[in-house]
This record gives sequence, C-alpha cells and structure tokens, in this order.
Amino acid sequence: MWDQGQGDEPQAPLANLLNVGESQTVEYKSTARWNLHTGQADKRLEHVITKTVCGFLNAEGGTLLIGVDDAGVVLGLQDDMATLGDKASRDGYELFLRQRLDSGLSIPIAGIVKIGFERANDVDVCLVSVAASGKPVFAKPRDGGQVPTEFWVRVGNATKQLHGDDMLEYKSSHWD
Repeated sequence: MWDQGQGDEPQAPLANLLNVGESQTVEYKSTARWNLHTGQADKRLEHVITKTVCGFLNAEGGTLLIGVDDAGVVLGLQDDMATLGDKASRDGYELFLRQRLDSGLSIPIAGIVKIGFERANDVDVCLVSVAASGKPVFAKPRDGGQVPTEFWVRVGNATKQLHGDDMLEYKSSHWD
C-alpha cells in the first residue's frame, strides 16, 4: 500500500490521473458502495467496481480512482468508510475491495491488482491499479449467481459487456 502526500495538493500519480480525465486506462467512481442519491449502501455499486476492474483486466489494464466524480472532482472515501463499521480505515477499505473482487471475478487478483491510497483536498482517494490479464476474466452477475459469466472490456472511456460472437472475436484477437 502506498501513501502519497498529506497536504491539500494531490501528488503524482493522483494529480496526473486527475488531469488526464477518464480514458481507455483511467476511470473515476464517486464511491464503491455508498449511493449518493439514496443516502445508503448499495450492492449494485459494488458490482460496478467489479465490472470496471474486469474490463481493465480484459483490455490493457488501467487505474480506477474511487472517491472522484466523473468531472474529476475529489470527493473522498468518507461515505464508503462509514459503511465499514469498526473496519473504517484504509486497511479495512482495502480488505473490503479485495474480498469483493476475489469473490466477484473468475481469477484471483493477487499480483495483478494493486490497491493504494493518496490524499487530496484533505481526504483519501483509493487508486486501484490493474494489470492486463493473460487470459479472459469473467465477473459474476450483479443479481446473483455463483458462476462468473459476464465478460467486460474497456472500450475508450467506457466499460462494455460483450456477448456471443463479439466476445469470441475479441478473445481471438486479444489473446490468441
């Protein structure tokens, strides 16, 4: 786990990632589990994190910033942290993310997903650095199911689900 900067100004690489905006290899998410509209924890948002990481794994890798809105405004992790109870710390947050990704993806993430934190505007931001996978990775469906069956890829600044022939063609051109 890395920790950059304690002041109000974001340090590199966070500052660089905020300056470039969302792209093929950079994605911003306001939270990982706290729904800003309903004011409560939302499992659907956890799935969004899983599918984003899956998309990076199946493409060229990338970095997911949690605690940053779509406009690149730093919001911090305080809402997500509040849902963790007595584990409301950087360590507890990393544990939550790792457990979610390990249980939601078809491969173990150790060694290919790094989770770290940086401070900006006096709040924490989580940086999830994802390496490209050497084989296809699948995610479990949002609404349940024990078998990972969803295939997500990063296309430009979006994460897209591929099915059938599109998935087979992508797999063939990307890994074969």
